[in-house]
Amino acid sequence: MMNIKLKTRFGIVLIFTILMCELANAQKSKLPWCVDGEKKDSCYGKLNIFGYRYEGEYKDGQPDGYGTYTFPNGDVYVGEFKDNKFEGRGTYTYADNGEKKIGIWKNNKLLGEKE
Repeated sequence: MMNIKLKTRFGIVLIFTILMCELANAQKSKLPWCVDGEKKDSCYGKLNIFGYRYEGEYKDGQPDGYGTYTFPNGDVYVGEFKDNKFEGRGTYTYADNGEKKIGIWKNNKLLGEKE
């Protein structure tokens, strides 16, 4: 009997945690959720193609605004986008060593960075 109560409590806590995480994700932007099957415009949505993942704001069908872009190798860019490019304040984190590039980005490049 005690085992069943513990499992039930665990299940309730798990469901509550999942719901709270979804609610937190929904509140990342004031834009409405994008509608599946329609052009993503002035909305918040997710995209996953060939291991490349984006979650954030869209305009005219492209990432535009604030979002998170994850590469297949695990590298992550979190910050501002403009016309599907890193543009504005952002942080790029390398998955292999945790190194971060933080600053202002323009046309996918960190300003002031030497090539």
